[in-house]
Amino acid sequence: MTVRAAFQNVSFSHDRKTNLALNHVNLDIEDHKIYGLWGRNGAGKTTLLHCLFGLIQPSEGSVSVSGSSPMNHKQLTEDICFIQENHPLHPLWKIKDVFVISRHFYPNWDEEKAVQLLERFSLDSKMKIKQLSKGMKTAVSIVIGMASKSRVTVFDEPSNGLDAASREAFYALLIEEYEQSQRTFILSSHYIQEIQGIVEELIVMKQGEIVLKEPIDQLLERSVYIMGQSAIIHEHFHQVPVLEKKDIQDMRRIMVETSRLNPPGAAAVDVQYDQVPLQQFLLRKTEPEEGRE
Repeated sequence: MTVRAAFQNVSFSHDRKTNLALNHVNLDIEDHKIYGLWGRNGAGKTTLLHCLFGLIQPSEGSVSVSGSSPMNHKQLTEDICFIQENHPLHPLWKIKDVFVISRHFYPNWDEEKAVQLLERFSLDSKMKIKQLSKGMKTAVSIVIGMASKSRVTVFDEPSNGLDAASREAFYALLIEEYEQSQRTFILSSHYIQEIQGIVEELIVMKQGEIVLKEPIDQLLERSVYIMGQSAIIHEHFHQVPVLEKKDIQDMRRIMVETSRLNPPGAAAVDVQYDQVPLQQFLLRKTEPEEGRE
């Protein structure tokens, strides 16, 4: 599959000191795929996206989109769309003004699609931005991203402020657009449970580094809860690295990576195996080492 964007040994520091927002990142973004981007606050997600869209210059390494650097490259920046959380829109603009401006930024702008999506979100093009609720502003930003028809489109916290019906509408629109086009989408979100049924591959960041980049179905099988008598858990699993441990009286529950079991999936007498919610696994996987039990 064609690589649409690539990071090669990219580092970036906001203060030019040793505290790196990005630390030697290597990453390929393939064409026609839906990615998830997840990490704790301060993990480097926003910095990564700013480098991708040429908003900041890496301190080290290089970023390329369609084989060229996105820095000061008008043709490339016309073909990539970054819908930020709380996307900046002037409060005095009307929605129809936003569309006029968007036509200048995105050469593949689809006005018919924009109008259709406004109706889908029950928005009036004559409404001013200052009249809109938080969820309505988010919906306008979603319309921009979808109607831009950009080959690489990023939605940063796309469900921010949306009610349940609008969230459902967004994810349905995303799948429709993906199936009808050759676009690449990146969804950056703290709420993995919302996007795990949509994304094909998840990129997980921790302290400026990419710690996981795997198909979502593989990640769902990466960990397991094992519960039983404390003595039995200790006897059978005392050599297995534990991501999380909880004791209730004489019972113990541990979270472990399935790859650490020897042999993988080995069963012990009188213990229970349960699936770990992906969000819980990611939280433990990105926890500072001193924070682990």
